[in-house]
Amino acid sequence: MKLKFIFFLASCSILVREKSLAQDDPEKYIQSQSISIILDQDAFTPYNEDRNYTMGVSVGYSGKFADKNYLIFPWVRKKVDWLLGLRQLHSSGEEYLPGLSLMVSAFTPENLISTVPVTDDRPYGSIVALSSSRSSLLNGEEDEIHQRSITTRLNIGLLGTSLSREIQSHIHREQWLGSTRPVPLGWHNQISGGGEPTLLYQIQYALPGFIQVNPVSGFKMFECIYHIESNLGYYTNLAGGVNFRLGRYKTPFWYLNSNGMSSVNQGVLDISNFEFFFTFGIRVRGVVYNGLLQGQFRNNPYALTFKEINPLIIESELGAVLRFKRFSLLLYPLLLRTSEINLPTFRTHIWGNVSFVYSWSKR
Repeated sequence: MKLKFIFFLASCSILVREKSLAQDDPEKYIQSQSISIILDQDAFTPYNEDRNYTMGVSVGYSGKFADKNYLIFPWVRKKVDWLLGLRQLHSSGEEYLPGLSLMVSAFTPENLISTVPVTDDRPYGSIVALSSSRSSLLNGEEDEIHQRSITTRLNIGLLGTSLSREIQSHIHREQWLGSTRPVPLGWHNQISGGGEPTLLYQIQYALPGFIQVNPVSGFKMFECIYHIESNLGYYTNLAGGVNFRLGRYKTPFWYLNSNGMSSVNQGVLDISNFEFFFTFGIRVRGVVYNGLLQGQFRNNPYALTFKEINPLIIESELGAVLRFKRFSLLLYPLLLRTSEINLPTFRTHIWGNVSFVYSWSKR
């Protein structure tokens, strides 16, 4: 009886503590909203080799509504934030930007006509996931050079579904996007074939390193932004890098995700009628585990061992962003990732990205 009473008190204490950490100020939510469509394709580059990371599609929404608990996924993410002690940090921010997105990604070996596993290359892999994220601006009342932002993201999805196989097979069969490669015949060998639940939790921290502003127009001309990122789940790793932006723009450093390495939600603030900038980024990533290469809990026809994945990879992107009133176009003609596999067929991934964003204000 005494033990039950102690457990009851402990439970009440946790609930009270959680409630005290969850007091978000409604006025701090960004009033602008946006919807985005993001396409990753190697066909957007001159290479169009259709191997490695061959395709990614994401549809997303950013705005206050994306943080509603009754949507379930934001509620789950907030619980994970709280367990890791980040909920209070979010609540202490001066501005909040939540997001929701649905994404699909596919990975293939180079040999697409083999019906048996290609054992000297990466395995087939795919993921379909729902993502809930929230970015919070810290030190928001200070000059932007002194501001910081933290983003937490929870992806919950399935590995090994047939969706990527159907999409890629149709593109090859109809020769869309200039594809001349054969219809892939090895998708039945993919990691977690038939479907297996998976998840990933991500923390991103960003801070400006340098900002140059035109004193007459008030537009920014150049800035560099430092990023630190940690992922735990089907892709467990730690990364750090820097992004540069050059142009005529006012978009804050934490609004546009300049990392085109994966399909994620984009948010845009409706603050100026026209702006543009070029962006270049580079980062180093230390990889501990990659479920799309090594598999999870199920037995697979073919999966890599830890020794067969590269523990250190370099990523880079080069792109341009054009915004006119409520519309934004993000073009990344060159996205690069050094080889993820430590096999004789090791090679660098190269692909492109196009993102369309429409934003509006509730005011």
